Amino acid sequence: MGIMSYLLIGLAVLAVFWIYRQQGSGNSISAREAHALQTDTTVVFLDVRTRGEWDQFHISKAIHIPLDELDQRKNELKKYEGKKLIVYCRSGNRSATATRLLTSAGFNAVNMAGGIIAWPR
Repeated sequence: MGIMSYLLIGLAVLAVFWIYRQQGSGNSISAREAHALQTDTTVVFLDVRTRGEWDQFHISKAIHIPLDELDQRKNELKKYEGKKLIVYCRSGNRSATATRLLTSAGFNAVNMAGGIIAWPR
């Protein structure tokens, strides 16, 4: 096997990893689809960005729990059991991590692919 084959295999592995991270283990929704659900009372938006990012712009009525605090604060979300949590960040990477954490804790969470930068304005 030549070096070119190893490079192609390496690139394929990286591509699969990137897709997995973007989709939050398969639990994702597009920003456009999420935008259409803004008035749906069975949906709650969760922003996992930093305080500074939140202060610049956030989705109306969203809940703010930064990713680095989520594991310790996830019990605050218990009052939303039975609702779908749409988790977002800037681009979709941190929210993919948060979505995996929340779904493993039993929450109905989906990652907003593309993050707030893909949000229709």
